[in-house]
Formats: sequence, C-alpha cells, structure tokens
Amino acid sequence: MRRAVVSLALALIVGIGVPGAAPARAEELPPLVRALDGDDDASRVVAMEALRSADDRAAIISAALADEVAFASLTARGQVALLQLAIEESDVGFVNSRLRKIVRDVAADADVRRAAVAVLEVHGGIADVKALRGVLPDYPEAAAKALASIGGRSAETALRAAAGEGAHPAILAALVRLGDDTPLRGLVASLASADAAQRTEVGHLLNWATERDLPPEQAVWEAHLRRRSLAKQLAAEEIETAQSAAQELAAILASGTSANVLSDLIAIVRDARWSGEARNGAALALGLGGAREAKDALLDACRNQEEGALRLYAADALARVGDLSCAVTLADRLVHDEDRDRIKARRQSTGEYFPVDPAMASALLRYGCPGAVGPLLDVLAGSYRTRMGRDTLRTLRAATGGPDFGYEPDSTQLQRDEAVARARAWWFDGREAMGLVAAADDPGWPVFREQVAARIELLGAFKFLHQLRAKKALIVVAEPALPQLLAALQADDLHIRMGAAEVLRGATLRAAGPALAASLADESNAAARSKFVWALEVCGRPDAAGAVPAAVRDAVRTALDDASIDVRIAAARTLGVVGEGTLDTPLLLAARGRPENAVTAFRAASAASAMALVRRAVMADLVWELRSNDVARRAEAAAALRRAGLDMHGYDPDATEEARGASIAAILRAIGVSAGERR
Repeated sequence: MRRAVVSLALALIVGIGVPGAAPARAEELPPLVRALDGDDDASRVVAMEALRSADDRAAIISAALADEVAFASLTARGQVALLQLAIEESDVGFVNSRLRKIVRDVAADADVRRAAVAVLEVHGGIADVKALRGVLPDYPEAAAKALASIGGRSAETALRAAAGEGAHPAILAALVRLGDDTPLRGLVASLASADAAQRTEVGHLLNWATERDLPPEQAVWEAHLRRRSLAKQLAAEEIETAQSAAQELAAILASGTSANVLSDLIAIVRDARWSGEARNGAALALGLGGAREAKDALLDACRNQEEGALRLYAADALARVGDLSCAVTLADRLVHDEDRDRIKARRQSTGEYFPVDPAMASALLRYGCPGAVGPLLDVLAGSYRTRMGRDTLRTLRAATGGPDFGYEPDSTQLQRDEAVARARAWWFDGREAMGLVAAADDPGWPVFREQVAARIELLGAFKFLHQLRAKKALIVVAEPALPQLLAALQADDLHIRMGAAEVLRGATLRAAGPALAASLADESNAAARSKFVWALEVCGRPDAAGAVPAAVRDAVRTALDDASIDVRIAAARTLGVVGEGTLDTPLLLAARGRPENAVTAFRAASAASAMALVRRAVMADLVWELRSNDVARRAEAAAALRRAGLDMHGYDPDATEEARGASIAAILRAIGVSAGERR
C-alpha cells in the first residue's frame, strides 16, 4: 500500500498517469492526509506529526495539493493543516499554480486563502507577485510578508502601489524590509497614539522589518532610528564618505555635546546585526573621539569570536581610550593559541585576515606593559604572511625605538630566524630599558589587580592548558603585576609558588632577584626551590654595570649545598651567571669533587659555569689593558680578546679616549664585570 501511495504521489507531481490508475479521488487520498480532517485540534496535531515523520512526506504533500479534486475533498481545517505542512517542507514543488488559484478564489475559506498566501511567502517566486498583489487588501500582513520574501522590482512595485495614505502597517513594514527606510519613521511615530493591541501589532511588524527584537516603545525605536541612520553613514559605499562620518562623530564625542552619539555608537559596536562596516566605523569614531566610556564594549569586540576587522578597529581604539583594566584581557587574547586571525595569517592559509596582534600589543604598550613585545617577537618568529610581519615590526619599532634587526618578511625562513634571534638578544635587556611604566593614577588599577590575582590562582589549576595561558598572560603584564607576582612566591599552594617563579623567569625582570633569593631561603619544597634557582639564573643576572645583588649570590651559593640534587644542578648552572670569578670558581670545583654530585648533569652544569667564570675573570685583565696609555699594549690586548672570540663592540686602539671608553664599557657589560671593579 505504501509503495502504491508513493508511486501515485510522484505521478501527480510530474503530471503523468499511473498505468491502470484513475485520477485521484477523495477516497484515494493517503490515510496520512485524510487524518488531517480530524474533528478536534489534538487529533489534527497527531496527524500532522505523523505526516512530518513520513519519509516520502514531500511527495505526499505535493500530490495532495496538486490534485484539485482531492484537495477540495478535505475540510477547511484539513486544507489549512496541509498548507501549514507545505510551509515546513523544503522539497514541495510544482504546486505554485494551485496556490495562486486558491489565493484568487474569493469563494474559498478565508483561513485557507490566508494559509496559501503564507506558503507563497516561503515557496513563492516572481510568477506569484500578481496574485499576491490582488489580495493585499484582503490579507495585508500575509501578502505583504510574502511579497517582501519574494523581493525584486515587481514585488516592490506592488507594495508601493498599495502604500498610499491609510495603508496597512504591514505594507509599510514590507517596504522597510526591502531596504526603503522612508516609511520607518511613520511606523515608529504611530506607536505614540496606538492602543496596547495596536502597539503590539506595530511592534511585531517593526521587529520583522528590521530583524530586531525590541519592545513596542517609541523611545526604544527612536533610538533605533538614530542608530540606523548612523550605521548607514558609517557604512557608506564611498570610503571617503564613511571616513568623514567617523571623523565628524569623533568630533562630537570629543566636544561632549551629545550623549546620544556615545550611547548609539557603543550600541552599534555591541550589536552584530549591524553591518561589519558600520561596527568598524563606530569603533573608529569611539577611539578618535576619546570615548573612555566605550572601553568595555571595545574590549568585548576584541573577542576571538568577532570578525577580524572589528577586532582590529576595536584594539586600535583601545590604544586610545583603554586603561589597565583592559590589560589582562588583552594579554589573554594576545597569547591565545587558537586565535582565528592568527591562524588565517599563516603563510600557507588563503583568504582575508587581519593583523589583530600588533593592534592589541600597541594598546598594552600604551598602558605600560612592555611585555607585549614578547608576543610580537613570537609572531616575527612564526611563518606568517608578509603584511603580518610588516605590521608587527612597525608596531615593535614604534613602541621601543629599536632597530629593525635586519628582519625582512619576504626573506627566507633562515634569514628571518637570524633576525629574530638578534631581536630576542636585544629584548633580553631591552625590556627593562624601554622606560614604559603604568601610570600611578591609571583608573584601571583595581580591576587590573583583581584580574592578575585571578590569573595567579590559575597557576595552581588542574588543567595544564589553563596554567600555560595564565603564565603567558602574566609574563606580558609582569611589570605592573610585579608586586603580586612576588607575593605569590609565598603562596600556600605549591603550584602557584612554582608558577610565579616561572613567570618571573619568563619576564626576565632583575627587580625580582632579591625576592626570589629571600623566598628560596624559606622554601621547604625541593621542586619549588629548583624553580626559584632557575628563575635567579635570569632575574639575578648582572645589571648594566656588571653588578649582582649580594643576596642573590649568597642564595645561589647556599643552594649549591642543597639536599636535592635537582636544586644543586640548578645552582651550579646559575652560579655561572651570577657568580664572582675568584670566589665562586673554587666553590664549583670543590662541589664537583663531592660524591653526592657525581652525576653527569651536575658535572656538566658546574663545568660550564666554571668555564664562564674563569673566562670572565681572565678576560677582565685583558679588558683593563685596553685602557693602557701605550697604543701597542692596547692593540696587543685587543688582538688577544678577538682571538678568544669576544665581541669587541667596535673597539679601536687608535680611536679617541672617549670612543675607546664606550667600547670598553660595552665589553665589560658583556662579560659581567662592573666598570668600577678591577679583578
């Protein structure tokens, strides 16, 4: 029976006969369709659900609609139910001529005609416009929505012809839906004089026409009208026109003469239903206009889920209007390892992308977070497209005043790697020399401290990925977060203490050296002590004058006798950086002779450190010879140092005393000897 029903349905669709079968009559309607004639609503709901579940439902519905006699045999209730099912079914076809006939049939049941109009809203085409135009007076809302759905010049002409004085609001709303905003203001104005039922009706139509979900309140819709107008200006086809609009709005914001402009631009940035061009322009205007009240909306627009263009404009704006309350969130996003725009920027990718990272880093640098340079160097080290490299390098140089390191985005990977290595070597000490400091009166301090505390708590999280991202973000904001990071060295949670040491090592801040040394003396856990000593290898390194805090040296020397071999290995290695040649070389050699240190890792670490200390100590004697008044002695010492592989920093024995002094100072810094200390 089921196979026969399917064959009959298909035959009716394509307009051919089934051998031995007469045209469908009422008694030949499939049971699933006949059940739609149920006496009560509940039975019809069950019947509709059964037909929805049928594998061949599209064929059955199309066949029942196409056969005029079979369709007429259903009651009006059954016909409406069948038409409602046709709205839901995407594969219904070859029935539009029947639907037009139903729509034009003035003798047909009003609910059936209205349901047929609703089907044309979903499945209609240009051939149905004339029929729908004819029933606009009878079913204005259904017919207007169907015409708006079909669209095109003929549908718009039909609606305009019916949009005279006293036209139904649905006809005006349909024109708005098709892009004509002229009737919109009148619809909004009608809310003021309408009763509750009318306001509800007009509100539904307004939401449908504008694809919004706003209450039927005139003030709300007046605000929407303002925003709609601003969005059109900011998204003008001519770039110059759109830019002029953004600049004019920025001037209004800067003058403080219109609170509406501020709230409207923020609303446009927040609402993804406005066009991308409008949201980009709104972010641009907020930044140019110095709208600090917009920082939360702009920060939210920097999310990875947003379009890259908006993220770029929003980050640029935050560089102007943001503060420290934005820093940690931007750092989180800057180190996010699944950032869509960073993935799109890779050399092997295709399609459009936006260099969001440089914009976010620029904002962080303006807040006094020099650590944002680190992620920029990571970008330069990666395999990214040319524009990404150029924008990143431009941001880096603008913030730091540093050189270009010979980096060329279009060069080979090896050449780029060498340039990045030079940049990292410069950055190792350049971070502390940048002079970027968060302002003491920055209004974002309270929020910043709360967010730093939350990331420090994540250092003790169970999930490794959460820990890793928190560490990376804290390294970016380490300078303003330093007091909290140092306090975290004393946290109750072991993993937080170790994580804080890793962050300080990654941030390379010498200012953390004394606190690490003090915490090392108090730490009871060997794994944490090892982390602290590793951090001291970086944070305890000599300063520009070659000096190392005495507390740092003493702490590392003490760690050389620690009960844990891991701590002793870390101390042996670190002493080669922070130690003093004449005192610490014998300590290392003595430690190598103890049986508890007879492991390969300790012997290797101590050997490397002893060699470094001896080299520094003996080289210092030659460097002092570079100051000799005898040019021959100076030349001989310089030649010896060059043979030893030392970078002479441009030293020329025949140069002026001032020039020689500058080179000598650089050499002393390189070997870790204080300029005022003769060894």
